[in-house]
Amino acid sequence: MKTLFTLVSVLLLCAGLTTSCDLDSKNERHQTLFFPQSPRGRILYADQTLDTLRVFSYDSWRLTGVYEQPKTEWFSVTPDKADIPANYVGNHRISIRTTPNTTATTRTGGLRLVTTFAEFGTLGMPVRQLAYLNILRPVATFPLGTDGKPSTQPVFIETVAATASTDNHIDFVLYDENTAAHTLTSDAAWLTIGTIDGGLKAGKNVAKLNIEANLATTPRTATLTLTSAGVSNVITITQQGKK
Repeated sequence: MKTLFTLVSVLLLCAGLTTSCDLDSKNERHQTLFFPQSPRGRILYADQTLDTLRVFSYDSWRLTGVYEQPKTEWFSVTPDKADIPANYVGNHRISIRTTPNTTATTRTGGLRLVTTFAEFGTLGMPVRQLAYLNILRPVATFPLGTDGKPSTQPVFIETVAATASTDNHIDFVLYDENTAAHTLTSDAAWLTIGTIDGGLKAGKNVAKLNIEANLATTPRTATLTLTSAGVSNVITITQQGKK
């Protein structure tokens, strides 16, 4: 996307900010921010290799990555700098690119931005890439470990009734554009994957489940495996026993 340096942008920001902007003299406004702003920073899922955000600034700036320790440069950013003319505001889209996270652990890092206005200091933005896919249903739960702390890897579990049904479904978002590498399988004959509108694809997917009645009085379990970009997650479906 072409970077925009517009007088209109300056006028709009001047209208919305408390201190004055003097377009006829040296720029007196010094403000830089990431947008959208979030205390959690940028969070990518395991099969997500691209994310974007914007930098709004009245001053020229330079951007670097801060990576996990030991240093592992698992993402890159472009552009990593911008020159802002006096009395203008820059509006740049920043691309964060990485590879699928197949490490089974969360990657952690961040962005560090400095401007030519020395008194501004450093602006930071956390960046994390999770080690699991974006599964919306069942909702992820994080079991407690032996140390009493929640696990960093979620589990996905849902319980269904003993009766036969085609109303149940699982929902998830995939980011990998290579649809040939998307798979969703079941290990149980009594639970099969039904209709997925448009087939497995990048974007939101709703997969209907065909569930046979459980004629036994004891519960039974099926395991669904969802794979995207070489990352797999297990979804456990437990069917209640017949009463």
